[in-house]
Amino acid sequence: MPGVSRYGYETLLTVLKPLVKNGLKNLLLFGVPAKMPKDSNGSSADSKDNPVIKVLPRLRQEFPGLLLFCDVSVYFQVAAYPKRALLLTSGFN
Repeated sequence: MPGVSRYGYETLLTVLKPLVKNGLKNLLLFGVPAKMPKDSNGSSADSKDNPVIKVLPRLRQEFPGLLLFCDVSVYFQVAAYPKRALLLTSGFN
């Protein structure tokens, strides 16, 4: 997708510093944790080892005024996920 970049943990922080200084207010993070175990509940989506979950505390510390939006890739974490799924108040279905 044009204008979208992938960064590792430390590189992301370096890239964000001048952007936040110049007025960046919001950030949308997508993580693709390819090496994490999958199960029927998508448990790895909020695991401490998920790259998005892992970087959040550091981003909050470095950029307290930055509004963070996260996609923790539940679909990528569910073993044999269907093409269409329903998110219920009781969890992923």
